[in-house]
Amino acid sequence: MKQWAIILAFCLVANVAAIQQPAILPPPVVSPSPSETPAPSVTPHKTPTPKPSKTPVPTPEPTPEPTPEPPGEAPEDEVPTTSVIFTGDKSEIDAGGRDKAYIKVRTLGENDKSLKVKIEKDGINYVYELNGKSRWETYSLQAGKGTYTVKVLERIEGTKYAVIQMERVEANYQSTTQPYLISTQTVNFADNADTVAKAKALTKGCGSELEKVRAIYEYIAGTVTYDYDKAEQVQQGKLTGYVPVPDSILASSKGICYDYSSLMAAMLRSVGVPTKLVKGYVAPNNTYHAWNEVYIKGSGWVKVYAQVYFDGKSYARMDATFAAGDTKGKMTEFINTGKNYTKQSEY
Repeated sequence: MKQWAIILAFCLVANVAAIQQPAILPPPVVSPSPSETPAPSVTPHKTPTPKPSKTPVPTPEPTPEPTPEPPGEAPEDEVPTTSVIFTGDKSEIDAGGRDKAYIKVRTLGENDKSLKVKIEKDGINYVYELNGKSRWETYSLQAGKGTYTVKVLERIEGTKYAVIQMERVEANYQSTTQPYLISTQTVNFADNADTVAKAKALTKGCGSELEKVRAIYEYIAGTVTYDYDKAEQVQQGKLTGYVPVPDSILASSKGICYDYSSLMAAMLRSVGVPTKLVKGYVAPNNTYHAWNEVYIKGSGWVKVYAQVYFDGKSYARMDATFAAGDTKGKMTEFINTGKNYTKQSEY
């Protein structure tokens, strides 16, 4: 019991060092508090010509609002072959994947100011970081088909941000599981990744999705150990803006809860199993945490109150972080109790 209690205390990933709870995860993604100064809409065209980057004006790093997602790199850095690119003065939005539940965003030239991408639909808001290195980053459109408002924000001062680009994107994907099969900023994998190769090897010969889930879950829970050093670095503010890199986690065989969940989602998605990376709170101290949910044909998304282990028919909430530290099976009852988990957001 002491072992999993220690893991629980450390098990969260902070997007920013300023979060006051013992968290390692960033807090739930909600609409950011920075004021937004809208910029005029830009007419889309097919072949954007990047403008020369302006000399960046460094600004003091403020205490961030506890809202954004952690930054990360897009799965691909190449210019996508797309038919819809919106180009602004400092950034551009590639909407070519809108009917596959994603968009890509990048800056035009170097920009060392704090940048964010805000995606809105029907009152649902997600805010992510955007690198200023002119690399494409992929973001999910997980709120269903319809019209999304995509904004690129640049910090003016403190927590005030200006809208430097705003576009409307119409997504028309049909499958509700589509957003949970793709590579994104938080669940990042490529066809040639070691993560994908390992997932294929583990699931070779599996006759069902349930068997694939079992194979990958048991591998991660039995192989990846908890990284207390990384947890301490995040808590002390020495590691900010952290986003998992599945191949690195696989190579080192250690990580924190965000790492476990990102690796699990990347491996399962790569073999065709829709998987969510879920963030929320876990008892007993309302600690911010990450776990996974999977979709099984004929059963739908696993239910919060379902059994965590296989009974031959169903599979439920997967918490590889706790399972990895549960050498005597004492965490089973805790994971099985739905009231111990409060979902906040899903990716």
